[in-house]
Amino acid sequence: MPRWRNNFTRAYNVAVGPARQILHVSVSHSGSHNDKTTAKYDHFLRSMRCGRYQQVVFDVRGKDGSKEQIVGLCCICDGGYHNWRILQLPVKMTSEQDLRRWSKRLESIRKDVARTFGALKMRFLIFIHGLPFKLRGFVENIFRTTCMLHNRLLAFNDYISLGMKDNDWKKADIARADAWIARNIATQKDACDSCPAIAASSSASVPLQTQPSQPLS
Repeated sequence: MPRWRNNFTRAYNVAVGPARQILHVSVSHSGSHNDKTTAKYDHFLRSMRCGRYQQVVFDVRGKDGSKEQIVGLCCICDGGYHNWRILQLPVKMTSEQDLRRWSKRLESIRKDVARTFGALKMRFLIFIHGLPFKLRGFVENIFRTTCMLHNRLLAFNDYISLGMKDNDWKKADIARADAWIARNIATQKDACDSCPAIAASSSASVPLQTQPSQPLS
């Protein structure tokens, strides 16, 4: 089990809504597991891949601002997850400006998860200095209980419906987004120019797996 500052760590997959409401909490994993490993054993993602939520219909905005209906749920995540249809990832390398804008907006929406974990730490001080328990069952019960209390507090303060109405959103500033994208491209270019050894190191060989693991269906 990995250590962080001389403490054992556990990792969770948590799904949240736009109002920071916690919709799903996976079983805990070792802190050394990456996102792809935890996603393989997440029963919520597995049920989405098996078509359990294919009857769910929701509205999205097209390029002209009109509403379109999409069938089936999706999860917004970062680039560390699998390239599954149910997982919407930002695109890092593209020459299409519209796709760059979409990726930046996707990254801004994905910060709801980080804000939710920040709210949990501020509300429950037990997460600030680490849990005093070593048994996995105690850790599971504490984390799930705090998540339930977090949702109860959101409902008490009438924050559950936040983001569900059109008035909760504002129109995107295209000029500001383009300036942000251009600044990031210039920063990445400067970083690549200052590290000429990256191209040479990318050709290093790695041993192949004799028995590769099969992804879950």
